[in-house]
Parts: sequence; structure tokens; C-alpha cells
Amino acid sequence: MPKTKWSEVANAASNRRAAALKDSLNKAPRSLGGAMCNVTKIASNAYITSIAGAYGSQQTFAIGFVRSNDGFDLIVSLKGVSEEVVDKVRGMRNTILPQAKVHDVGTVETGLHAEMAIVRFCVGTLGIAKADLGGALQVVCVGKKVCKDCAGWMNQHGIGHCAVVKGDDGGEVTFVAGKVSTMSGGMWKNPITLGTYAGGNDLNHYSKNGRTLNRPLGW
Repeated sequence: MPKTKWSEVANAASNRRAAALKDSLNKAPRSLGGAMCNVTKIASNAYITSIAGAYGSQQTFAIGFVRSNDGFDLIVSLKGVSEEVVDKVRGMRNTILPQAKVHDVGTVETGLHAEMAIVRFCVGTLGIAKADLGGALQVVCVGKKVCKDCAGWMNQHGIGHCAVVKGDDGGEVTFVAGKVSTMSGGMWKNPITLGTYAGGNDLNHYSKNGRTLNRPLGW
């Protein structure tokens, strides 16, 4: 159901972002039973670290490692990256898990962050229930830290995640959440409901299913 009061919008955003700061939750091994810390293995792959080291925060995409009937599959969300980066990802696909099926989430709508596009693909296309995501999915963001909204949402649902960012010696893995996103006016969409929060740190708009709420004066 769409939220009907601005207090509900503000509380949802506040709780989500607070969850992002819980370092005890920002750990990839929480999901998939901690087996092999697979997403860290993906994040540490030479192709991935070279991309983050060369492109810094200018190119960003996300990779999901999901439990399937045949073992594990990879899900990639290549949102707005260059063809050169895509070529490197193709190389990564062939070397890190050659036996895994690879799913591409395809075109991602405005406001749905790459990590959340992977979550939505798992639920909508692969048929994984939201309650089961924590035992089925890990996510790594390449090029930027996971934003506070995405990190918080994944922490709330037990989804292990990390990021590969540009370091002194190339790409390095971090579990620390980033800032609230400012892209597209600070827009963030819930991956399940597509409820849209806008304004970033200055949260001022919410919409879902054609219903909108603006922050009241004086709030």
C-alpha cells in the first residue's frame, strides 16, 4: 500500500539509512550461509579491481551472486557503463565462474539503482521470495560504495554486499556504506514496490502507484 502520511515516508527512509550504518550487518557472509564469502571473491577478481582502479567513480555497475537450482548464477546490472567496461565484464564472466549462467537485468529505469535492479530481477524474474533473498543473494557494487539507501535496504533483508572502489593501488574491497545518492535529484526506488523517494538527504517527495506525497511546509 502507498504511504499516506509524510511521517511514514520520513520514518521509512530514516530506518533504512540507519540500517546502513550498522557495521555488524555490512558483511557479505551474512547471506548464503557465509559459504566461501563468494561476493568478496567476485569483488577481488582482477578484472573487477582493474575496472575500479581505472575508472574510479565514473563508471558503476553491480554484480549479484545468486543461489540457483544448479548451484550459483551471476546477475549483472550494467547501468550506464562504457563498452570498454562491458568488454572487461565479459572477460570476468568467462574466468570467475565459467560454469555459471549469467543473467543481465537489461534496461534499468530511472531511480532504480543497479543493486536494486538485481534484487528486483531476483524477485520478479527468478521468482525468489523477498523473505528468501538473504539466503539466496549477495551483491557487489563496482566503482562506488553502495549508497546508504541500498546498503540499508539490503541490511534490513539480510543480503550480503560490498563494493570495489578506487584505492591507492587499484581497486579495493570495502564493506562501508557510501553517502545518500544525489543522482537524478537524489531519487531512490524500492526494488519490490517501486515506491520512489526523492531529494536525497533533503527528502521532499514520495510516490507510488500514481499517488504522491510532498514534504509539508515546516517539516
